[in-house]
Amino acid sequence: MRDAERLLKLLLRAVGVATLCATPAIFMPTAWLAGVHGWLGFGEFPDTPVVQYLARSVSAFYAMLGGLLLVAATDLRRHSTVITYLAAVALVFGIVMGIIDIVIALPFWWAAFIEFPLVPLGIIVLVLQRKIGPADVGKKEVEQ
Repeated sequence: MRDAERLLKLLLRAVGVATLCATPAIFMPTAWLAGVHGWLGFGEFPDTPVVQYLARSVSAFYAMLGGLLLVAATDLRRHSTVITYLAAVALVFGIVMGIIDIVIALPFWWAAFIEFPLVPLGIIVLVLQRKIGPADVGKKEVEQ
């Protein structure tokens, strides 16, 4: 396996595992969510149904994304279109969410450590994808 493939698999797996770490927040007691919210310096947790829904659904979304990244890492060529899409979306998402974070006055460290790293991550994945080359999916079927 080439270096670009090894590095891309490692990167997808690392990000996949990291995003799966959001899974407990789907089920944790509201008091724990409030504790983390306060510990991060965001003040009192607004315990309303829509905030509960958003906190838990975003956590579930991250967990789902983590699983998808782990699946994509199993076969880089077969899943190349999905990997490229996710990289491009991460790049755009990082920029857009970073700007939103700044506009809504979240602490700058939040955007710097949560959102903006998605930009270089997306670029790195796109560069590695390009080095690996196009998918050979379907090529074997044609040869048979």
